[in-house]
Amino acid sequence: MLDERRARQLLVEEFRTHPKAQLTDYYKLFFHGVFGAEHMIVDKNAAREALVHELESSERFDQPLWCDVSYVVRMFRVSLQVIMRKLVSKEDYLKAFLQSAEEKIVFTAEEWTREWQSVIGLISEMSLPVSCDRENVARTLEAASLKSPMHHSSQYKENYSPHYRLLTKKQFCLLFPLCV
Repeated sequence: MLDERRARQLLVEEFRTHPKAQLTDYYKLFFHGVFGAEHMIVDKNAAREALVHELESSERFDQPLWCDVSYVVRMFRVSLQVIMRKLVSKEDYLKAFLQSAEEKIVFTAEEWTREWQSVIGLISEMSLPVSCDRENVARTLEAASLKSPMHHSSQYKENYSPHYRLLTKKQFCLLFPLCV
């Protein structure tokens, strides 16, 4: 199922934007492009509280305003900067995120594991400067079984201060109709 052309585009763009990204960060990128925001919501009140807390406690917003991470589904990472810069209201942003999370993606753990193994092969083939040691690969493959969550690497967090939520293309276009 690997869409090699799109996978290469995502890898090149991520390396260009975040050259210190690690294997776990590439994993998260592709996971978002396959599963979207569904995994990010436990309950709506907790999502609201987490957003408010992150807005109040974050000092750096080093990410682009938005980034197309589409792979299997059309998905955008949208920085919290859009709220801070008053491009959208916190309520509209939260509503778009919650509605994006309602979209259920039908992709089995086995399909995802195979897809991720193919992406690891591309990362190696493209000689991206990431740690692809056995332990790191094994950890990402275990996460690919959908049994354990994967977070950005500490190196990524320190260098890029990621503060974003995932929006479907539909929700992104509702917030930013002139952008797509």
